[in-house]
Amino acid sequence: MKPIEIYVNHILNESYRNNIDQNYYVTMHGEKVKFGSKKCVEDLENKRLPDAIRTKQSYKARTDGYVYYTGIIRVLRRELNAAKKIYQNLPV
Repeated sequence: MKPIEIYVNHILNESYRNNIDQNYYVTMHGEKVKFGSKKCVEDLENKRLPDAIRTKQSYKARTDGYVYYTGIIRVLRRELNAAKKIYQNLPV
């Protein structure tokens, strides 16, 4: 790689890292909400998870797509549990 390419990659990577905010969640509609909020939990529970399950069921067992979506569902359930834990502890 040329020095200018290395520099540009460095700038882009740094910019990307600075824009990541761990306290926010992006809904299926592209809305940025606080992680653990009611909208976050509802989106995970009623949209993302059912969509991933439907997609997984469209594949035959033991295919690449089936295995891939099994992993996606596992991660979404983990996120949902973490979001619910935060939501339950929010002050009323």
